[in-house]
Amino acid sequence: MAKEVAKLFGVDDVRVYPIKKDSEREYSCARGIELPGVRQVSLTYEIDEKSIEDESKDLEITSKIKSIRFYADDVNLKPADAHRINLEQCQIKMQILDKVNGGGDVHVVIYSACVLTVLENTNRCSITAISRYTTHKFNGKRKLMDIDIHHTPKDLVPTESRLKNAN
Repeated sequence: MAKEVAKLFGVDDVRVYPIKKDSEREYSCARGIELPGVRQVSLTYEIDEKSIEDESKDLEITSKIKSIRFYADDVNLKPADAHRINLEQCQIKMQILDKVNGGGDVHVVIYSACVLTVLENTNRCSITAISRYTTHKFNGKRKLMDIDIHHTPKDLVPTESRLKNAN
């Protein structure tokens, strides 16, 4: 049984990195594009849930996120940048600063998402992206998303990977 869960997040920085390569041996990104003006994003998770009941009538529920839908509106983006990422597979990285507890930040990364930009006027657009799991395996696992917590704020950079003996 599939279900959807939507969450709204306040963000301090959002960047989109077109994916150059997503293969078994390598995952790499091109130069990123900042999404100025974005202060909140919506993430909708499609979750596949399975229930298993054993002989003793104990219920076990397993769930897995199948995909994530990203949405941001009122993005102040140059038309050339909007066209550069439109209909491309991209990594999306978001930063949430800890302004209450004396520093640190949280980075949320969606590893691979098809981006759709809709120009609303000269420099404003909305962005929708639907994620998929990567082909590349990071430490043996295909990735959909990660959340990284830092004690001191870190700059947003793309998460990349290459097998040690890759040519």
